[in-house]
Amino acid sequence: MRVTCGTWVPTIRGKRIEESEVQGHRGYSVVNDRRQLKREPIFLDVLWEGSGGKHEARTSDISLGGCFVDTIGQVAVGETITLKLCLPTGEWIELQGEVRYELPRFGFGVSFLSLSVENQKKLFALIKTPNE
Repeated sequence: MRVTCGTWVPTIRGKRIEESEVQGHRGYSVVNDRRQLKREPIFLDVLWEGSGGKHEARTSDISLGGCFVDTIGQVAVGETITLKLCLPTGEWIELQGEVRYELPRFGFGVSFLSLSVENQKKLFALIKTPNE
């Protein structure tokens, strides 16, 4: 399902996020976001697995380059994780990603690694679909 709810930066769940709360690396900042690909506010069910085990979550936004995973599960910045996203059609796609930053108690941002052409097309179709 595609949901338009505004952008979460610099707030998440109505709480303002201060730059000092962002745990990232190489000076990455959620507040001073410089993404090359625009993220769209889209909620998708997510199953993700990292070094801390398997977790259920959801996305709050997504682009061809990555997404924000809304979860209380813990990750390490720089960790490679496996994500399974449930598309609105009910189809699941599996992706690999690198955790770019973490917002404790809120979730984390992930950049996708080595997307297949097929998964790129599916994500592009999801992102370009008009609001339903």
